Amino acid sequence: MDILFCVKEIETTMKKLEEIKTNKFKGIWKNVTERCGMPTCRKVRFSLQPEVQYRGLFFEIMDTILVQLKHMFKSVKDIGFVELLDCKQFHFYNFANNFPEISFQCLQEMYKLELSSFISNAFSFVLFYVSWQ
Repeated sequence: MDILFCVKEIETTMKKLEEIKTNKFKGIWKNVTERCGMPTCRKVRFSLQPEVQYRGLFFEIMDTILVQLKHMFKSVKDIGFVELLDCKQFHFYNFANNFPEISFQCLQEMYKLELSSFISNAFSFVLFYVSWQ
């Protein structure tokens, strides 16, 4: 139930894909053409060089992957508060030092809790953890 860890992994993956999109086409093109030779085009698209055609296709594919990843995982960060229900984590929380603030902030943002209500819920949460042990 480590949702925030998953969010970080998704963000890391997206950054790596952005880096590949930005910096790696030349290397990929070189490796493919050295191993397989220059591609033969069945259809001439605006009479472009093959490298230019495939660079455009590469960027389109990478953009599609990135957009789909953003779309699929856009709300995962919002449900980070679900981690608060993981009873296996109860004993790890030392409320002076390790209070699950990020998860609790997700809860506050998700339900648009005002500060007084938020503090009240945080207090209830602490009591719940203490009574669980």
